[in-house]
Formats: sequence, C-alpha cells, structure tokens
Amino acid sequence: MGGTLAYGAPAPVAQAPATAQFYEWDPQAAQNAESSGGNWGTWIFRTLSVLVGTALLVFLSNRIGRSFFEGAASQIRTQAGMAVVWGVVSLLAMPFMLGLLPFLGFVFFGVPVAIMIWAFLMLIWFVFWVFSPLITGRTLGSLLEGALPGEQVAWPKILVGVVIVVLAARLVFLPSGAGLPDLVRGILSAVGAVVIVLSYILAVGGWVQTWGRGGRQAA
Repeated sequence: MGGTLAYGAPAPVAQAPATAQFYEWDPQAAQNAESSGGNWGTWIFRTLSVLVGTALLVFLSNRIGRSFFEGAASQIRTQAGMAVVWGVVSLLAMPFMLGLLPFLGFVFFGVPVAIMIWAFLMLIWFVFWVFSPLITGRTLGSLLEGALPGEQVAWPKILVGVVIVVLAARLVFLPSGAGLPDLVRGILSAVGAVVIVLSYILAVGGWVQTWGRGGRQAA
C-alpha cells in the first residue's frame, strides 16, 4: 500500500471583530425622567387646591361684597378700553406710590406711620392680585350666559368663567422637564403670564371706574 498522508488545519473562518458599545450615564437626565411624573402630580394637586379655594371665594363673593364684583365686571363689559387704561395707569403707578407715600409718611410722621402706609398699600395690591380672577371670571361668565351688562348672573356660570381664567393663569407654573418641548412650554407660560397681567389690569380698571361713577353719582 503506497501513498502520502497529508495533514492540514481547516481554513480559518472569517469573524467580525468584537465590538463594545458604551453608554454615558447622565444622572441629571435620569433624575428628570424619574421626577417628570412627580412634577405633573404636584402641579395638578396645586391647581386643584387653587380651584377649590377659588370656588369657595366665588360662593362667598356672591354673598359678601357682591356689588363690588358686579360693578367692576359691568364696567369691564361696557367700557373695556377705559378699564385697560386705568388698569395700566394703576399698575405703573403702584411702584411709585409704594416709594413716595411711605417716604412722605416717614418725613412728616416717622417710621411707624411709614411702615403702616407701606403695609396698607401692599395689602391693597395683594387683594387685587388675588381677587382679580373673580372680577374677570365674572365678566367671562356673563358673556357665556349672554347676560346684559349689570344683569345678575347665576353663580355656576360665574364659576365656569373664573375656573377658565384660573386654569389659564396656572399655565405660567407648568413644571419643567415634564415631557413638554421647551418651545411649547414657553408659549404656554407666556399665555399664562399675559392672562395674569391682563386680569389684574381689567379688574383694577373696572373697580376704578365703578368707584369713580359712585363718586359722581353721590356728588
């Protein structure tokens, strides 16, 4: 028996080079993702709390100081332009008055009187910021009901108008990093800020017109 035996290794099989992928850990992004639900939950809870308090104020305003709210709302409907003018004037004059009147009180009567004047002006400013949605919401409610200016409006329609104003104002407090694009959140926050300022301007302007009309009628 003859022949030659040949031994050889099989041809190597080509294999893809091993690769590894690395992902950079971003703790801030992870924290934002985890807290987005909590941010929305907090915003919803606070908004519901504000709405409950607002509903209580609407109920009380229909029984206490009703003429104050109805008069201002009626003036906004009949003379909205003048309400805006007076509201802007009061908004611009408030910082000046907060500085001038306490200073005069300090010059003529001393520190205690200056502090009392400043606290009184701040209280007025705060009251109008808080109660302005009740006036503008009452105006919106009367429009929804189709009532004439000065005509009595059912309190559920007033509540609907006030809730719309409050919800629009709450847009300015939308949580950051809660799944909304920055552009959308910025636009909604700007809308909320406009609603807050416009509500204050209209409410103060309507009240100034009501007060002025009452003074003219008394004269």
